[in-house]
Amino acid sequence: MSKTTSRTPLLLALSLLAPLAFLPSCVTRRTTDPARTATEQLLLSTAADRALDAVVPAEVAGGSVWVREAHLESYDRPYVLGALRAGLAGAGARLVAKEEDASTVVEPRSGALSIDDDAFLIGIPSFELPVPFVSTPVTTPELALFKRHRRIGVAKLAVAAYGADGRLLADVGPARGTARTVDWTVLFVPWRTSDLE
Repeated sequence: MSKTTSRTPLLLALSLLAPLAFLPSCVTRRTTDPARTATEQLLLSTAADRALDAVVPAEVAGGSVWVREAHLESYDRPYVLGALRAGLAGAGARLVAKEEDASTVVEPRSGALSIDDDAFLIGIPSFELPVPFVSTPVTTPELALFKRHRRIGVAKLAVAAYGADGRLLADVGPARGTARTVDWTVLFVPWRTSDLE
């Protein structure tokens, strides 16, 4: 057998593998992500801040205040309570740890704290494409000539203030706060507008 004949399979294999050197490649590093996005948390907390700005009762100034938490049910309850306490202290109230030490009991309530989400698309949405003999379907990319994806955080909050004897001193609100982000795509070019702080 000649040397030329023995090299033919090697040259053939190299010629077939050579184009692979020019294919794009990438390395993926695994990261852990929180269950909720930062944008979601900012939409809710900003909307809550804007609603709370309008519901701190002036009657708390100079008094000792205890916050009754029982009637506040909301998605980000700890943040709302913390922001309310900061607002009360900023208005001149002295926060106390026990109800019996308070001259005023403040009771917050929530009518809404959530996100409205809507999208409008001119183009081809992504969809799952079943592939024979493959357990996981392939998802096609979205092709957007025009797209608007709007997310609006909405908070509806109110605060009642009671004297130590249970008499109503003030009922402020409900006040509404909103925050929004809008993701735009025109001719495949994306950008975002937002009023988040």
